[in-house]
Amino acid sequence: MKVGIIYFSKRGREEAERICNAVKEEGEECFPIDAKTILLYAGEDDAAAFSQENGLRSFDSLVFLPEEEYFEFAYMIIKIVYDYTVTSIPCEKFRLFFNRALIQRFLASHKLSVRKVYAFSEATAANFVLKELKLPVILQFPDGRRIPIKSEDTFTELISGIKRDTVITAEKPLKPEFLVWTLVIGDEVIACEKKGESISPFNTPSEIIEKSLKVSSLLSTFFCQVNFIPYRNSFLVNEVRLFPDFALFEKITGKNVYKILASSIISKAKERKKEMIKRSISQSINGIKRWLLEIGIIGPRREKI
Repeated sequence: MKVGIIYFSKRGREEAERICNAVKEEGEECFPIDAKTILLYAGEDDAAAFSQENGLRSFDSLVFLPEEEYFEFAYMIIKIVYDYTVTSIPCEKFRLFFNRALIQRFLASHKLSVRKVYAFSEATAANFVLKELKLPVILQFPDGRRIPIKSEDTFTELISGIKRDTVITAEKPLKPEFLVWTLVIGDEVIACEKKGESISPFNTPSEIIEKSLKVSSLLSTFFCQVNFIPYRNSFLVNEVRLFPDFALFEKITGKNVYKILASSIISKAKERKKEMIKRSISQSINGIKRWLLEIGIIGPRREKI
């Protein structure tokens, strides 16, 4: 099996190299791929993605470590290779990560308790959001900035200065006593607790395990990080990340995260590869049947001899 780990930053490169080493220890080929070396091609009849003159479709599986500012480029790569190569997340699920409000709405529609988040891009919508949430609020911008707003004047000043079509999210500030971060890899859930500046292993209750696995299953992803906040004797999904801090989880919990990750990547890739082959064979058979129907060899148009 040939696996590629696509990264978009310095941290991504370091993590890609660690994952590749772990996959190689499992006896499979693995290559870190810098997204900057990838060339996308789109023609009249086909599209392709190349990295250092190698077609990405030649990989059995491609694992993505996407950074928010490169989501659009990552999405285009997944879109091009998805029908030919197993990717760590399907393209239709990856699109949800373009905006946090989309993710929260998607999860809520599947009966998961989530933190309420609004998204807007125009001043009129912003005023509606302000009336719904009421001050104070936290605004999050596409570059990751999170700005707490306590007055209408500050809110109006910030909104009036944004560029057209800039998507901003808004949410009520919460002050939980602690946060829970879970790393979901296949069926494994590894958890940390954050109190102030301190991060420690967390004895994960069944509620968080079940919710973490459900999030991962709904998104059909090889792995993800799910951040929870306690709320009214339960836990709300606060955020989902496609590029978890693997090194942090390994350091805090002492678990061999990269070995678990490598084993899961290989297992998931092989499983989905079989599904792709079955789907391809089924499509081919259906295509042949349609052709035979059209020329009258089978079906009602067949003539008796």
